Amino acid sequence: MEDAVFALQHQSRVLQELRREISGRWDDNAAHQLNQRYLDPHEADSAEMNAALQSQSVALDNAASHFEQAHEHAIQVENLAFAVDESLRYARRESITAREFQEQHRAALAQAQHLIPRVGDLIAAAEQTCQGVPRQ
Repeated sequence: MEDAVFALQHQSRVLQELRREISGRWDDNAAHQLNQRYLDPHEADSAEMNAALQSQSVALDNAASHFEQAHEHAIQVENLAFAVDESLRYARRESITAREFQEQHRAALAQAQHLIPRVGDLIAAAEQTCQGVPRQ
């Protein structure tokens, strides 16, 4: 795009230089009408167009820079999403293991609670058996 802008600016400069060179020799009513109707507006339009093209070129450069930053951020997001996914998978595996241990604990607790009355009965029976036996 810069080449096209440069070429357009060059052509406009050449036209304006040519007008200045022949202005002293070409100074009749037809020249005034052509200048007033076509060439003077072209000069004003050319300046505005050059400014707009420069502004657009800067905007395109900025857009390209922002696009590159967005692309870099997208890569970072993709990498972070992968890390989050791996962490989530790890957490799910750990959660399954924790549930398995919890179930084992519940089973052991239920078994222990079931055995407590039996242990109490055995202690009472042992105390009865030991009654009358001297302690050392």
